[in-house]
Amino acid sequence: MFSNLINALIMNSDPFLEMREELSLIGQYFRENPPELVVGSGAMFYLPGFWRDPIQREIFKSKNYFDFDELRTLDRYVPDEAVILDIGANIGNHSLYWGVEREALRIHAFEPSENRFRLLEKIVEANQLQDCVKLHNLGVAGEPGRASCLPANRKTGTSTRLRKDEAGPIRLLPLDSVELDLESLDLIKVDADGFELEALAGARDTIEKFSPAIVVRAVGLALPKVDHFLSELNYRREENIGWSTYVYTRAVKAPETDAPDETGATRLAVAST
Repeated sequence: MFSNLINALIMNSDPFLEMREELSLIGQYFRENPPELVVGSGAMFYLPGFWRDPIQREIFKSKNYFDFDELRTLDRYVPDEAVILDIGANIGNHSLYWGVEREALRIHAFEPSENRFRLLEKIVEANQLQDCVKLHNLGVAGEPGRASCLPANRKTGTSTRLRKDEAGPIRLLPLDSVELDLESLDLIKVDADGFELEALAGARDTIEKFSPAIVVRAVGLALPKVDHFLSELNYRREENIGWSTYVYTRAVKAPETDAPDETGATRLAVAST
């Protein structure tokens, strides 16, 4: 009780209120005049929230893509002229890397937050990637519905956190029901902060059809659930490439041959990515 009283006194003191007002003005200034930063081979970022958003702050500090080492590791799963689904695109860090540095053929970027989506849209336009990166302002889930945004995780800030809400402003759709006109698919990236399993479940038909490599950010109890779901689709976890980020590839039956192998065991091959 005593500590609560002290906190209340501090938060209502004139210096604290003045500081909060000053921070609000700083935030307003950078929203209206976002810093511009060029990284890599000329990719342009707008960073209006660099002073409070972990992803934007890291890009601003490092003068490089967020999670650059992870992106470089993922290069081996991204062929030339790749087709990629970026589920939980945020401000477009990964989509921008794949579009500019890897010259992907087509990227479908999904971001449910209206504010982040508008910034994503601005960044894609600034980099003249409209023909490559197709934007979808919706959440990917297991079934159609609505959702609201939860407060951002200030420690990670890597994805938009959602909760199902029938009156919410965000549209939820299974990926399988979205018209994407895919002829091939090389990689699915999922960073959905609690919606990982939902996103994958809603993409089941797409996954089964194209056998893409899948990279998922999964924390705590979400990981074994993702492992189990993907194992049912004959996927195996290949590697951990960073903080709670895992890559999965699909094992498929090898072509039939007239002669069995020496062990007589069923032969498996990893699907080409």
